[in-house]
Amino acid sequence: MSFLIKKLVDTGHSVVSIDDESIGDYCYLRKYEDTEKLTLIKEDIRDKEALIDIWGGCDAVAHLAALSNLEICNEQPEEAVSVNIFGTYQIMEAVKELGIPKVVFCSILGIVATDC
Repeated sequence: MSFLIKKLVDTGHSVVSIDDESIGDYCYLRKYEDTEKLTLIKEDIRDKEALIDIWGGCDAVAHLAALSNLEICNEQPEEAVSVNIFGTYQIMEAVKELGIPKVVFCSILGIVATDC
């Protein structure tokens, strides 16, 4: 996520990032907030109304949010389904309601089989 945000800001795009900071935090991106091209928001992607409030006026969404740690997913499968499936559904519903024309969905490395 941080690479994409830095690249977008460095190429002149305005970015609004949503993260619930459950696994990490924004400390590595705080210096980019000074550019006025980046807004960092702590929020849950499962809250569709918050997404609609935050994304009003956006012309694209890059969806990288996920509970991607496979160990945590195995230990907390209900939370993994809630964040990864329902959260994605809420994102798509918010995008549809707002009429945002572009969505980029980025999956996680964990879907790639390594034990073949």
